[in-house]
Amino acid sequence: MKKLLSLLLALTVSAASFATQPASTEPFTSVTATSASKVHLYVAQEAAKASVALWDAAGNQLYHERVNLKNSPFRQNFDISNLADGTYQFTISTGGSTVTKTLVVETKPAQRSLEIKL
Repeated sequence: MKKLLSLLLALTVSAASFATQPASTEPFTSVTATSASKVHLYVAQEAAKASVALWDAAGNQLYHERVNLKNSPFRQNFDISNLADGTYQFTISTGGSTVTKTLVVETKPAQRSLEIKL
C-alpha cells in the first residue's frame, strides 16, 4: 500500500510559511492526504485563471488543467495508487506567480510477525 511520507510535515511547514508571510499574489493552496492512495488538492478562489499540473521527478507532466478561479475555488481528488515510489510536484501558476507543493510516495513493506507456540 502506498504511504505518503513527509507530506504532512511538508504541508505543515508550507502552511506555516503562509501564516508568516505578508500578503502575496500566490493563491492559497493545500494538499491533503485523504487516504493512503488519495490526495485532495485545493486552490482558493481569486480573480485569476490558473494552470494546475502534476510532475514526476524526471520532469514528465502527469496531469494538467487550466482552471478559472474567479467564480469558485478549485478542488480535485487524485488517485495516487498507480504512481511509482518517488517525488512528485503539484504546480499552480497564476499569471507571474507559481506555487509548488511536493508529494513523496513510498511503499512500506508489509509487517511480518512470527508467533512460536510451545
